[in-house]
Amino acid sequence: MEIWKALLLGLIQGLTEFLPVSSSGHLALMQLLMGLEEGMLSFSVALHAGTLTAVLIVFGKDIRALVSSFIALLKPSARAEAARRPHTRMLILLAVALLPLLLGILLKGVVEELMSNALYIGGALVVTAAVIKATDYVKQPGKKTVRSATVKDALIVGVMQAAAITPGLSRSGMTISGGLLRGFDRDFAFRFSFLLSIPAILGATLLEGIDAARTGFDTALILPMLLGALVAFVSGFAALIFLRRTLLSKKFSWFAWYCLAAGALTVILSIVQSANRL
Repeated sequence: MEIWKALLLGLIQGLTEFLPVSSSGHLALMQLLMGLEEGMLSFSVALHAGTLTAVLIVFGKDIRALVSSFIALLKPSARAEAARRPHTRMLILLAVALLPLLLGILLKGVVEELMSNALYIGGALVVTAAVIKATDYVKQPGKKTVRSATVKDALIVGVMQAAAITPGLSRSGMTISGGLLRGFDRDFAFRFSFLLSIPAILGATLLEGIDAARTGFDTALILPMLLGALVAFVSGFAALIFLRRTLLSKKFSWFAWYCLAAGALTVILSIVQSANRL
């Protein structure tokens, strides 16, 4: 793999993993356009590792508090006090939201087939645009925080995340929109979405890593993988900061127009390409 392709794919992964525009959809399209197949599984693992590192750093304080609350719950002497902590309630909500993702593991084969279906990816991007735009029509500003969000709220956001395992549906777009539509405060919607993303990204990285180990590893990819992962980390870190500012300034729905344009263009190009094959 040429270095410039590795850098480009790393940039796309870093920006689209966290911005609500679907990283899987963009990477699948770029792979189709570039004709990349061999070694992409190992490369994808490296890119996911880069973006996972970015989200772990940005949410390091929350993660440490969640781990502390979990450890306290295991100690009988500290359990009563730990149960009153906000991060203990966050643990419960995150656990509930992760349940629908288990179904996604069973659909792994279907998802992999859709990665090469440009028409589907384009349609899914349009759906992402519609979901994000729907947040503009919430009548009242969200006020729910970790103390007032319900198990039902968490489950609905979890279903949105599970749906987004398919290419073209943005994970962050679906989960943040789901939170806003359920009345979450904007900052809480952002935090909940990305804390929820950590097990999802980690799980995807592990599954891809297992598959990559089975198919073998090309040592010629070491440098492109390292550079791609580094670019994915830096651009992912910047994307998280930018998204939070955009969300808090009530400009989140601007991403809907990008998804709509990208989805419509993908659908048109897919139809034209299919027609040329006839």
